[in-house]
Amino acid sequence: GAQGGKVAADRRGTRRYIPVPLMEYTMSETPDARRKRLLFQSCHRGMRETDIILGRFAARHLDDLDEERIERFEALLEETDVDLLNWITGAEAMPAHLDHDLVDLIRDFLKTP
Repeated sequence: GAQGGKVAADRRGTRRYIPVPLMEYTMSETPDARRKRLLFQSCHRGMRETDIILGRFAARHLDDLDEERIERFEALLEETDVDLLNWITGAEAMPAHLDHDLVDLIRDFLKTP
């Protein structure tokens, strides 16, 4: 991949980009660079629906998130688009380790006109 990741097949056989583990990014990143990277990643996921949902959410809220929420947002971005869309919209149950206040904030954001 262009940013140091690799392409692999997920459990459904769909090819997707797998980013370099977050520690490789965050060790030398400034907070501003980290937010810019997350905004870019949120808008360029590969599935239009998640690009729109996560991209718009990041554009609106990323600057207001504290360090803990930013880490949780990064963890969400490591999941597949299909899973994220199903979890955020409630089509499937969210795994307990990812079901936290940031997900509630994203869901509330979706309800906002």
